[in-house]
Amino acid sequence: MSAVKQELRKKLISQRRQLDISYANSVSGQITEHLISSSVYEQSSVVHCYASMKANNEISTWSILKKVISDGKSLVMSKMSSEFSLKHYFVEDLGNLKINKFGIAEPRGGEEANPRELELIIIPMLACDKKGNRLGYGAGYYDRFLKKSNGFRLGLCDQQFVLDEIQSEVHDQKLHGYITQNGLIIC
Repeated sequence: MSAVKQELRKKLISQRRQLDISYANSVSGQITEHLISSSVYEQSSVVHCYASMKANNEISTWSILKKVISDGKSLVMSKMSSEFSLKHYFVEDLGNLKINKFGIAEPRGGEEANPRELELIIIPMLACDKKGNRLGYGAGYYDRFLKKSNGFRLGLCDQQFVLDEIQSEVHDQKLHGYITQNGLIIC
């Protein structure tokens, strides 16, 4: 892991934690509206989405998770496994999630999903650039997972965290697009 990326992570986490909560909620709402009205979402019947963490002021995905279920689409969420990997499970009820040791809501288990079945994958990140490079949290969970899937890779990002360039490494998996409060951008 590069020292440059690690320093950038620290800086961005600090900046995100300082965001005003009403601003963060407004941006999350706008991004959610752009997502659910997009053709990418409309055409996907199996949607993978993460549970956002308030502590890091991530774009809130809770409305998205509820919308996927209410629209009758199949919702898939990840659960951390050993060896820095993820297992993916179909989720029909958000009340059945549990909080893991990192404070992330995840499925308890259930019917496992094959990553190749996923049509839309909404990916957590700190920042991205216009070429589809993303800056995650550094453990590589999603990079390893995305190698096994052909789904449309979509990031949710506050426009101020869309950077000119993010240093890409050989193992990094690119986004196919991202959504900001200004709309959907295809990379």
